[in-house]
Amino acid sequence: MGRTSMVAVHGKAHTRVRSFVTNAINRPEALNRIAAHVQPRMVIALQSWAQSGKINARFETQKLTFDNIGKLFMSMEPGPLLQSMDKLYQALLLGVRAYPINIPGFAYHRALQ
Repeated sequence: MGRTSMVAVHGKAHTRVRSFVTNAINRPEALNRIAAHVQPRMVIALQSWAQSGKINARFETQKLTFDNIGKLFMSMEPGPLLQSMDKLYQALLLGVRAYPINIPGFAYHRALQ
């Protein structure tokens, strides 16, 4: 974030910043690099799910996705800190979709924290 972030700039500056981001993640060589990082985690997760028998697919895929994003964009390995960030992110998402009631116990209040 900051003065030059994609959400803060407009016009030609926005187009330029967006092209940097798009090129970093949408070019074939970037996609190959991302796939090389993601594939081992996917294989381990699929093996773990197969051994578990019954899983909550929504929760497990959401966790795997957040772990991959943490590794790719923040160089963070799965662990307590990333789990804490995931919980905060989930609370934020609930708060974005909640009625704006700023009372303890409500999703909007948690999102503001």
